[in-house]
Amino acid sequence: MESPASSVAEFKEYCDDNSIELCLTSIAHPQINGQAEVAIRIILDGLKKRVERSRNTWVDELLPILWAYCTTCKVTTEATPFMLAYGAEAVVPLEISHGSPRIEAYEPETKEEGMMLALDLIDEDMKDMFLVLVVNGGIRSTNARASNE
Repeated sequence: MESPASSVAEFKEYCDDNSIELCLTSIAHPQINGQAEVAIRIILDGLKKRVERSRNTWVDELLPILWAYCTTCKVTTEATPFMLAYGAEAVVPLEISHGSPRIEAYEPETKEEGMMLALDLIDEDMKDMFLVLVVNGGIRSTNARASNE
């Protein structure tokens, strides 16, 4: 059996050979871990309900649960996780197969111009999102945190 150190070395070598930039990060950031725990709890609750109701395996129910989670607007950010990651709202598969006004009105050239404008305005959007987080209590100052401890 290989030692963990040799596996790490192999992985680094693989990344170098394939021009993959390897970025390491700490997993001990409490705010992020708390957010991840909440997301995992929501996904697990959804899985339990769907598996009990349908008697399918959890693997069969995972994709619909993840889709629902990623396309549901969150109160703290007033946006969906999909929107935060990709900068546009997700298109429901039914809209593609049966058509919708949004799909029929889609023009790639106009969309490209809109995305370029959105890139220009990204700083403004980030400021707005930060303000939403502060107003909704998603971010507390260090003074507030210290007074609660």
